[in-house]
Amino acid sequence: MRKTIFIAIFCAVAASAHAESITQNQIIYDTSKGKLVFTHSDHQEAEKNCDVCHGDKKYGKIPNFNKEKAHGLCIPCHKEKGGPTKCDECHEKLK
Repeated sequence: MRKTIFIAIFCAVAASAHAESITQNQIIYDTSKGKLVFTHSDHQEAEKNCDVCHGDKKYGKIPNFNKEKAHGLCIPCHKEKGGPTKCDECHEKLK
């Protein structure tokens, strides 16, 4: 019984880790277009105002973050500041 519970917990943790992993400075999203590595410090340097991405929450995960919100926030800013705008420039193909 304990072994079954342990395996169930392990699988749940592994599945959630696969969806998103966070290091000290990077957030890695597994998306349908491939892995997307987001380096937070690079974005902090480019945009000093945390509210632009985080809203009034300011810290932690961006509220209601999903594909539509990411593209709505990222692509216009990348166009304005010279960041990547093509799919494969942000999303690495899964191998």
